[in-house]
Amino acid sequence: MPPEEIPAAVERMIDDRHSKELEDMLLKLYEQKAIQLKEEILSMLEEKAGKQLLLKQQAEDRKRGLDAIIGRSADQKVVKEMIAKKGEIDGKLEKDIEDLEEEYRKKEGSLTRDV
Repeated sequence: MPPEEIPAAVERMIDDRHSKELEDMLLKLYEQKAIQLKEEILSMLEEKAGKQLLLKQQAEDRKRGLDAIIGRSADQKVVKEMIAKKGEIDGKLEKDIEDLEEEYRKKEGSLTRDV
């Protein structure tokens, strides 16, 4: 190799080395962010499942209370009202779960945009 080509060859070697180092660092950063995103999404899913379970338990508790009133009541008007309230509880539960799902969809969307 002629002496005048040595600086250019050294520069190419350094550029290749820097490119490889940059690729390695970017890959590590990507892997790190992917792990972080996975952990945060799993945490959110656990939180959402806990909230859904709580909503369902609360609705079931209210419905059990209404069932107790229905069982003790001889008045058909009261029984019909309690049955209607049980239906309202089911409707409210569905709406609350849909709202919770929407809330967590938004959180997940903002989380993935941040990463």
